[in-house]
Amino acid sequence: MPEPVRTLLLHWGRRGAGCRLTLALARALAARDDLAVHLSYARQAELAPDLAACALPRFVVDTYDGPFSALASIARVPRVRAELAAYLRRHDVQVVFCTMTHLWTPAMVAAIRAAGARYL
Repeated sequence: MPEPVRTLLLHWGRRGAGCRLTLALARALAARDDLAVHLSYARQAELAPDLAACALPRFVVDTYDGPFSALASIARVPRVRAELAAYLRRHDVQVVFCTMTHLWTPAMVAAIRAAGARYL
């Protein structure tokens, strides 16, 4: 049997359909033998406790919780990009599946690819 594909589900939004979709996908995909699922979500996500309860390897990110903190958070983007790339390399993640784009997602794509992962 081939090695499972190491896949990171990434959603850094705080609420709404993206959180729900990511949680449902994490639960469904974790049951598959052909995938090794990791999660990346915002600590501020309304479903963060449910995502943590999935007991999957994870990369949790502090994003923001409103318009003013969103502006202040921009300074953290380069550090988060480097930390994400390091996580992907450390765990040899092959695919990053972004379930819904976040404000910071475009800044992460080059780091994801540089870490050797495919971006969906």
